[in-house]
Amino acid sequence: MFRYRYFVFISLVFFISIFSGCTKDDNNNKSLIGTKKSEKKTPGSTGYFYFVGMIGEKPGLYKYNFSSKGYEKFWFNKNERVIQLSYSPGGNYAFFITVENISKVGIFSYLTNVRLYLLTTKTSEVFFLKNIGSGFQVFTSWETGSIFKVILNSPDKGIVTYVNQTTAYYNTFGKELMEQTKTYDITKDGYPNPVKTKSINISPNGKYRLFSVDSLSNSIFLQEINSGKTMLISSSNQRLKQTVWSKDGSVVAFSTANLSPQDSADSKSKEGSNFFIYSLLENKVIAKLHAGESDNFILINNFLIFDNKQNNNSSISIFDIRTKQDFDRIIIKGGCGLQAISQIQDYGA
Repeated sequence: MFRYRYFVFISLVFFISIFSGCTKDDNNNKSLIGTKKSEKKTPGSTGYFYFVGMIGEKPGLYKYNFSSKGYEKFWFNKNERVIQLSYSPGGNYAFFITVENISKVGIFSYLTNVRLYLLTTKTSEVFFLKNIGSGFQVFTSWETGSIFKVILNSPDKGIVTYVNQTTAYYNTFGKELMEQTKTYDITKDGYPNPVKTKSINISPNGKYRLFSVDSLSNSIFLQEINSGKTMLISSSNQRLKQTVWSKDGSVVAFSTANLSPQDSADSKSKEGSNFFIYSLLENKVIAKLHAGESDNFILINNFLIFDNKQNNNSSISIFDIRTKQDFDRIIIKGGCGLQAISQIQDYGA
């Protein structure tokens, strides 16, 4: 432990000596663009969603159309790269994070000029909100369906062993509600832990909740909250990871991963992640899908959309809940993802 903290200390001192003061505030050349993949119409399928993919040499945003089964380039900036896109639980709003540059020295990453944008999905409008600053890491999560949290870990300008963790909260109109900063002394407190994403286990109408009981056989239950009636819906060697509900609460999708009690929340077995779709109308699991190393998924209209990562290749799969069949798969040169491109995440963004 002493040797590790000493290594962290030396790396941090060296890192700050190189990167201190390298922040500039400009917002150049953001663009809305359009290049369509196809115009094939699909009856009964309407709406669209956004995802991250390479545009030229940097990640930007694409817009996928269910009706045409096509996608188009939507947003890019030649001076920025999109490192994270995050949908609200209802899917009506999204925030995305960009950086000007990502560097790495030793065990530390450094993100230069982290910027926050609001994307109103219904109107396809993008609003620049704030230059958050520069730092080692940025984490985001939805505290509720309408409150978005951003955390930036950055070096202290005065004391080289201090790391400042700044937390800011925003509503879906892009208004900053609160900002607070906590300072950690890494020689005493250790490095600030990353944010754990909250899983929304209660249905939008408040009638049901999904929960798990971990034992030798990990069991997942659906409970009617008012009556207390409980139904077993899955039992396997995998634990419940993430939960997403449809807007009307008639469908719940959840992911599992094969974890032992000793593993951390981010450890995965070779089996990878599985997605389950449970229909409250049919009272049964209507589909089980395998997604390799993926943890990211959303429900939009009647579609389950999820990242499909296999051997460092990232694509997006779309499953039609109504027909219980695969609907489409998005493959872009350089990779694509609902939240980010996997190569970027190696930098700790």
